[in-house]
Order: sequence, then C-alpha cells, then structure tokens
Amino acid sequence: MYHTSTQRKYWTFPNEEEIAQHKGALHNQFFQKLKDDDSRHIRTKDLPSVEELDHLCTFYEFELMDLCRRFDPPMPATAAVYMKRFYLVCSVMDYHPCDIMLACVYLATKVDEYNISIDKFLTMVPENDKERAKSRTLGFELLVMEKLKFHLTIHCPYRPVEGLLINIMTVIPEIADKIDEVRRHIDKFLSKILYCQAMLIYPPSQVGEIALFPLQIALAAIIEAGEKAGLDLFERYLKQHVVGKSDDNKYIQLVAKLKDIRKMTNRSPTKIDVHTKEKIEEKVRIYRNENHNPDSHAYKRLREEEEKMLEQRQAEKRTRLAKDKKQRESKLLR
Repeated sequence: MYHTSTQRKYWTFPNEEEIAQHKGALHNQFFQKLKDDDSRHIRTKDLPSVEELDHLCTFYEFELMDLCRRFDPPMPATAAVYMKRFYLVCSVMDYHPCDIMLACVYLATKVDEYNISIDKFLTMVPENDKERAKSRTLGFELLVMEKLKFHLTIHCPYRPVEGLLINIMTVIPEIADKIDEVRRHIDKFLSKILYCQAMLIYPPSQVGEIALFPLQIALAAIIEAGEKAGLDLFERYLKQHVVGKSDDNKYIQLVAKLKDIRKMTNRSPTKIDVHTKEKIEEKVRIYRNENHNPDSHAYKRLREEEEKMLEQRQAEKRTRLAKDKKQRESKLLR
C-alpha cells in the first residue's frame, strides 16, 4: 500500500522548489570541493551550471525512455523514477547519467520481473562496445541500489488508471464510444509525466477514504484525456462520484491539485540537441570526479585496490576457517 510505502516516507517532496534545492546543494557541494583542491586549476566560467547538468540528465532520461520502449511490454516508469531519485542524492559531476541510465534500466527489469539476461539486455542497448556497456551496467547496479537505500518498489499510476476507467464507464456510459481516443491521450500524458517531477511530489490525496498517491496522477491523466476527447469529466465524475455532491471544499482542493499536475506535465522539459549535449559533456569531462569515471586511471586503480583488499579478506577468512577446522579435528582425536 502506498500510504505505508518508502516512496511516501522518503521520496515524496512538497514542491519543485525543494527538489531544485536538493540538486543545487549537491552541485554546489561538489564545486566547492573542486575549488578547495589546490592541485587543480579551476576556471569558474568553464564549470557547468546546475541548469546545464539538469539538461544533460534530461537528455539521458529521454534515452532511457527510448530504451525502455524496446521491451515488450514497455517498462519506462520504474527505471525513470530510479534515475530521478539517484540524482537527488548524487551529483552528475560524480556519476555520469549515461552510466547510471543503463544500471537503472537493468535493475528495473529485475524489479518489474522481466526475465532477461545481461547479454540479452545488451542487445537492446544502442552501443557498439557491448563489453564496455556490460561492465558499466553491472558495475553501477549495486551502487544505484545503495543510493536508493534499497527502496525499489515504485507505485505508478498505470493500474489506478485502469480501475478509474472501468468505474467512469459505469457512471458515464458514453465514454465507451471514445475509449480508444481517451486511452491514446492517457498514454501520451503518462509518458510526459515521467519527464517532470510529479512522481516525486504529489502526496496521497484523501479521495473518500482512500489515501493513494497514484490516484491523483491517474485522475489527472483521465481528466486531461477526457477534455482532449471532448468529454467534460470534472462535474459529472469528480464532484458527483469521487468527493461527493455536497463537499465543495474537497472538490475545490482536488481540482486544484489535478490542475497543478496537468500544468507541470504540460511544461515537461524537452530533449536538448546533440550539439548542446556534447558541449555540456565537455565541461563535465574536464571537472568530473575521476574516481567514478570507468575510463579513468584513478577509477581502475581504485577497483584494483578494492579487488586486492577483497582477495586479502577472503584469504584471511580461508586461513581462519582452516585453523578452526584443524583445532576441531585435534580435539576429536584426543
């Protein structure tokens, strides 16, 4: 249930401003460390802005969505939300979205129960160097889980939409004549909503006695689709069958929230062009954290040190187990 979920407790924010503050704080923290590093010469004008880093993230969110649509059935929502959450706790300057995108999608295939191996997954990835993509996908998968605090269940609006549509058709039978058109508009709306911050903002709404976050987005999707299909569902469905005929205050509050969701969705960011993306990536390349760049010597050196430490711990464990076994055997022979 959503009202007892980690999504509600840890990953729901009051507004877009607070999300922007989270991201701004992460970027400023990184840039301050960079400026405090005496070994590097920093030209402030060459540093990417917070807005540029957001544009870069958005570019790879579009890439993520394109990749998710290659699955049958498509599976964009879970992976998209994972990526949004990740960049609420990590800076783009620490982890490049191209790497995190693949890890988020592959992790989502497991959570959403797509039975797919890493090799099959890589056939869907538009990258020529499959081994490189494999190394990055598997290398960052655990990191993504850790940064998400292992909160992997995502409550999405798709199931509530289906339930609401069935309910609406029972009280407004004529919607059945335009159901295909309504569904097309719903799908378009729900695709757009994954590019904005709505899935990170709207808390559970009290709709009757129901406390369910996706219901707000599902309602917004259906109202939006109904309007585009020439159906006015506000008065006929919301007021009479959702909040009750006499409760004007609840109706006004719900309508205001639905309008906010629709406004936010309809101003979803657009994908920047490749030239702009490359200019931003050049800035990121100069100043990014090389310890998290799989192509850097620093990253490879750290991985080698970690492997050596792991081998050492395993060797110590084997030695300890062998010693314990020898002691037990000697006791039995006495």
